[in-house]
Amino acid sequence: MNHARAAHGYAEKVEDRVAYDPSLDVKLMEADPIKGENDSRILIGIFSYNRGPRKVRINRASKRSNGEIVVGKLGGLTPDEALAVATALVKIANAPEARGTAA
Repeated sequence: MNHARAAHGYAEKVEDRVAYDPSLDVKLMEADPIKGENDSRILIGIFSYNRGPRKVRINRASKRSNGEIVVGKLGGLTPDEALAVATALVKIANAPEARGTAA
């Protein structure tokens, strides 16, 4: 077990973890994609896994030289990207879907 996790009260064993099930991961809303560096797109959305708490997810989609689009961790941001992400986060975090008040 990871000792740092144990020190914070996590007593989880590997065999106690449940495998990730993509069918339980629901996208509640998404912001318009942000044009990033090197033709990438920054994707921001509100998700709920297994009807759990609503969480903001931020990823970067990039195109490989063979044309394949891959989505991964956001990584570093240019100052312009950071400003665009901050603006989008304020907008999406205040949306009714993020707060659970959508009609």
